[in-house]
Parts: sequence; C-alpha cells; structure tokens
Amino acid sequence: MTNMNAESAVGLSSIPLNRQTCDSEPIHIPGAIQPHGMLISFDAKTFHIKQVSANCHSFVGRSAESLLNQPLATLFGPAATHVLKDALSHDDLRQVNPLSLEVDSESVGRMQFDGILSRYNGALILELEVAHTGQDITFFSLDHSVRQSVLAVQGAKTVAAACEHVAREIRKLSGFDRVLVYEFDERWNGVVLAEDRAPEMDSYMGQRFPASDIPAQARNLYSTNWIRLIGDANYEPVPLIPANDPETGLPLDLSLSVLRSVSPVHLEYMRNMQTFASMSVSVMKDDKLWGLIACHHPSPHFLSYKVRSVCEFLGQIFSSQISSIQVRDREEKRKERKALLAEIDRSLRSAPDLPLGFASNDYLLRLGDSTGAALALRGNIYRYGECPSQDQVASIVKWLEVTMTEELFVSDQLSSVYAPASSYIKVAAGLMAIHVTDDPEMYLLWFRPELVKTVEWAGKPEKEKREGESDALHPRKSFAIWQDVEREKSAPFREFDHEAVADLRTVVLLKLVSKANKDLEESNGELESFATIVAHDLKEPLRGMRNYTSFVLEDCFDNLDEDSQRRLKAAVTLGGELENLLTSLYDYSRMGRVEFSVDSVSLQMVLNSVLNRLAILTETHKVEIFVPRPLPTLICDRIRVGEIFQNLISNAIKYNTNEVKTIEISYREPTSKKPAVFCVKDNGIGIDPRHHQEIFKIFKRLHARQEYPGGTGTGLAIVKRLVDRHSGEIWVESAVGQGSAFHFTLAPDKDSFEDVSRV
Repeated sequence: MTNMNAESAVGLSSIPLNRQTCDSEPIHIPGAIQPHGMLISFDAKTFHIKQVSANCHSFVGRSAESLLNQPLATLFGPAATHVLKDALSHDDLRQVNPLSLEVDSESVGRMQFDGILSRYNGALILELEVAHTGQDITFFSLDHSVRQSVLAVQGAKTVAAACEHVAREIRKLSGFDRVLVYEFDERWNGVVLAEDRAPEMDSYMGQRFPASDIPAQARNLYSTNWIRLIGDANYEPVPLIPANDPETGLPLDLSLSVLRSVSPVHLEYMRNMQTFASMSVSVMKDDKLWGLIACHHPSPHFLSYKVRSVCEFLGQIFSSQISSIQVRDREEKRKERKALLAEIDRSLRSAPDLPLGFASNDYLLRLGDSTGAALALRGNIYRYGECPSQDQVASIVKWLEVTMTEELFVSDQLSSVYAPASSYIKVAAGLMAIHVTDDPEMYLLWFRPELVKTVEWAGKPEKEKREGESDALHPRKSFAIWQDVEREKSAPFREFDHEAVADLRTVVLLKLVSKANKDLEESNGELESFATIVAHDLKEPLRGMRNYTSFVLEDCFDNLDEDSQRRLKAAVTLGGELENLLTSLYDYSRMGRVEFSVDSVSLQMVLNSVLNRLAILTETHKVEIFVPRPLPTLICDRIRVGEIFQNLISNAIKYNTNEVKTIEISYREPTSKKPAVFCVKDNGIGIDPRHHQEIFKIFKRLHARQEYPGGTGTGLAIVKRLVDRHSGEIWVESAVGQGSAFHFTLAPDKDSFEDVSRV
C-alpha cells in the first residue's frame, strides 16, 4: 500500500481490510493474476496442466476447461515442449527466461509469447506475455545506452551519487515518468534519497513513507522476487481455475510469479496518487532488503520481460555498488578509529591512571563521535566534554548495572527507556555505554545531544477509516507534504560506533592487565626483598638464641629440674625448625632473582649426581630407584634442574610408609607440538585430588609436623617456581594410598631441545 509499488493485504475484495489483515494477509497466494498475460501451472513429471488463468481464451484461443489435465504439447506442440523440458534441467530458471514460444489457433491466429518459467515450493509455473519485439534488449547484445547506464552506476563514489545515477538510468531505460530510490531506515520507513522525474510529476525527494505502507510479508516478497510490474492500476484480477492446486488442495504460491495480482487496496492507493502504472526493483545488501527503486507513470505502461530484466540487472549492479561503497566507507572509518585508538593507547600508557589518560585530549569524544563522555570507575565518576551532572551520570550507571544484559548498550532516545533522561536531553538525548570490567567495576559512556529534526512525510502516515465501515481501512487520499518534528532523539549510533567502543574496551583491558602485572611484579619484588631480609637478618639472632640455650643445657643440665630440661630441649628443637623455615623462605625468595646459567645439559648426569647425594637416605629407607632409560640432553640450568629432582625424590621418600619404597624416574619423548614430559613416580601415601593444586603453594602442608617431620611446606613451591623459570609446567596425578606421579616439562619451545638421543 504505497506509491512505491509495495503491497499490504491481498486476497478477495470481499474481505474487509483492517490493521490485522494488513499485517498478516498472505499476499503470495492471491488466487489471481494481472490480465496482461496468462498463467499455467503444470505437473513436473507428466507435463499435464493442473491450473490455468481464466483469460486463456483471449491469448491461446482455448478455454480453461479444454486445457485442464491436458499435456502442454497439445498447446505448444512437441518441439516447444522439448524446449520447456530442456529449460527445466537448469537449477536457476532465470538463466533461461524468457523462452520464445508460439501458439497457433483459429480464434487468435499465430501468437508469439515470452514464456517465463518459475519453480517454487514444489510448483511449476509457466507465464505467457505477448512478445514485444520492438522493446527487446538482451544481456548479450546491450546497446550503447545500456552499457553507459551500467558504467554510470558502477562509477559512483558515494551512495548519493549511485542513487542519482540509477534513478536517471532506470527512467531512461523504462520510460516511466518518475523514478525514486529510497532506503529503509531501522524502523522500515522509506526515505527518498534520489529522484528523476518529468516536470509535471510531483516531487517526493527527501520525503518519508511509513513502514505500514510495506508490511513484513510484502518485504519478504521483495527479498524473494526482485522486480514487480503493475501495468494498469485499473485492471480486473483474473482468477485461477481451479482456485486451488488439485493435488495439494492448497492455493498456488505465486511468490516468484511475474503476473501475481496485488491487493485492491494497493490499486486504490495508486489511483489516489494519480499513478496508473508502477514498477519496483529491490535493492539488496548483504542478502537483506536495503531499499527499492520505485517507478511511476500517470497512465498505463507495460514493459516486456526483457526490458524489465535489464532494469533488474541494473538494480543488481546498483546493489553491489552500494555494498562496495559502504565497505569502502567502513574501511575508512576503521582506519580513522585505528588511528584514534593508537593515540588513546599512547595517552593511557603515558598517564599515571585511566581518568587522567582520557582527560589529556579529546580522543575519547572523537572515538564515539560524541559531545560528552564519562568514565565510571570504582564508584567514582569522571566526565569529559558536555555531560549530565555528576549525580545524573552516577544514576545512569546504577540503572545500567540493573538493565544491561550485554556488554554494549545503545539508544538514540534514552528518555524512551530511562525517564529521568528527559530532563537533560540537550546534552544526553542519546547514550552509548560499554561495560568494561566487573573488577574493578567500570563503565564507559558517550553522550549525544538532542537533534531536533523536521521530517517530511508524503502525506500523513495514517490510513483512513471511513464512516459507516466499522474497522475497515483505506489508503490515504492526500500525498501533500505532512511535517513532523522529532524531539528527544540524538543522531543515531552506527555499527562502526559500536565497533569503535568494543575495540576501546580491549585497549582498556590490556591497560588494566598491564598495570596489574606491573603492580604484581612490584609487589612480588617487595615481598621477595622482605622475605630475604627477614630470612637473613633473623637467622643470626635465632642461631645465637639456639646456641645459648644449648650451652645452658650442657653446663647446667644436672642442676635443672625435669620440666626445665624438657622446656629447654623443646626450645632448641623449635629453634632448629624455625631456622629451617627461614632457610626455606630465603631459598624460595631468591628463586625469583637468581640468574640462570642455561646450557646443553645431560639430565641423566644431573640425576646421577642427585642420587649420589641422596645415597645414604635411600639406603636407610630401603628405597628402590628405577630409571627405565637414560634421560635426554636438553637446554636448561644444570643446578636448578638438580634441585627439582632432589626435592621431588626427597618428598617421595619422606611421604612413604611402605617397607619397600619405589621411585621411578622416566620421560616421554617430545613431539612437534609438545615438549618432553619428565615424571617422578612413587608408591607412597598419595594425595587427595582436592589438594592437587594447593600443594604447590608456599607453606602448604597437608599433614601435621609430627606425622612427617622435617618439611617446611616450601619444597614443592620452590620446584614449581624453578619449573616456571624454565617456561615449563608441573602437575600431579595421585590418589590417597596409591602413590603419586609428578610430571613436569622444561623449556616448552621445541627449538630449545637438543637431539633426545644424546645422553
């Protein structure tokens, strides 16, 4: 129901059209066609005619009754039928249309037709239009004007220029007196971007047409069938005989039909605007309906299928050009955004914190193409440019915390979803906000001011309701300019705006991670320094206290009562444990600072050295050591890897209550993607899987000291730190009572490995 050849509701004229009908009527099954051609539906296997339009006699000199259930050959002859069968072997029938068909009958004589085949939802349809040889244009013999039309559209550098070119060229090719090019906005209103017209035709340039003119089911048809011609708005629909498909009992789907009848309301609409012929060509972008090229004429106007096909082809060229232009524009926007992000990144790196980094320039505002922006960080609000007040921004953030279900929130009419915003639309009619992190709680917001806009509509965008006709609706009669003022809205935030702030979020997150790592390094450095000082400086006085206590025990032992003797012995023991603990703490802290001496090292020689040092311990505890094959040679620090093996083997001995203790030291060969994996496996007490991660934490003990004395809880923490320094990983496989297998890797980079056959 639009002057742009859109359709609202269809069906039988006896059905009253109301708002519900307009939005839901199945316009693809009208059961009728336009009278400037005839339609035949036939069986794909037998080629027998199933349905035919009631006007067949005037085209082929045969009645509908005489054609039904008859083979197509009785109408066209065997040769033409063979042509039809050959055409149907193609997947895309548009490649073979139109077919040149001839019918010879006594009543109409010899008639030449353009045959248009279509296949949709299991139905085969053949439509016949009288051939107009004077209008013939083919894709293979385009005349000079058509080639110029294509080149003109392809040469456009902007969307506006492309629209102007295609309007002019389509009018030149089609002979229509007015051609409009318009784009659908986000609400499916049509906005006229270009126009080419005869002087006597009214202008619609810059005007809008409401979304109700082209409801959803009509837009779906425009996406399926790219071209539609209505040659005469005063036509009488021609019904199909029979009304439904005799096999399925359903109406014939005419979605791809070129003759499909349109709603009587649409025809009334055309007559109201003094348009008696129209054609529309769909403009598609990214497989979605972007807009229409709409053609109007003040009198009946028919075009051959071949000319319409050229217009459709030009529409396809225009569609691809729109996509190309917008892709190029997006790339330019991306380049600008990338440059701005680089500047913001430099500002943030040079500033002591985020608020000052954003305040040092206007890049944040330019990135969001906004007049105001704000940073909400840990409950504090930092504003840049023209923004609502501090309290107002804080309230918006609280509302966003409850409202936002995704990372990005965008609205060009904030007051429509957040009522308090109506009080500050001069600075914040539109809002784009992104949730950066939960910890710290952070949001970035961009504000755009109200953009008061006068919108010109082609007539008041409402259908008429006439007296005495209950809920029936009729198309408006007046298309005089009707003005509407839009308020409380900002300029819309586009897709590239969304992409820009998403990219900024990544930059900010990297900044936060970098700062966190730096803070952690400083904190770890301070902690290590503290641990070193504590461990070193306390060891001497502690050793003195322990020695003096021992002297008292030796010199005065016989003069002390039993309680005093016991207490002094306990003091000496506790002093020794504390000294061991401080030594372990010192060893752990220096692991973060000690320089590694990396070389090609035979791990078998390292293991042999460790086992020699532990020989007395292994003999005393009856430990059997198994090394299934010699360990390989690789790049590592000889001394530190020795410490890894010594700690793991010592623990395997210590946490084992079996009479015969076994330890196996093995390795798995490296691959092109994974490093060698070393394993120290024992038959000891095992570890509950709940504690597999905790055991590598410093001072983490799983047992009481009296159960397994001598441990300080730092051994595995030191091992993990040494493995980490070798860019490796360590993990354990174990269960209570089933022993433990400690696996670790060293220098995961495959280039760090020597030939593992060397020992």
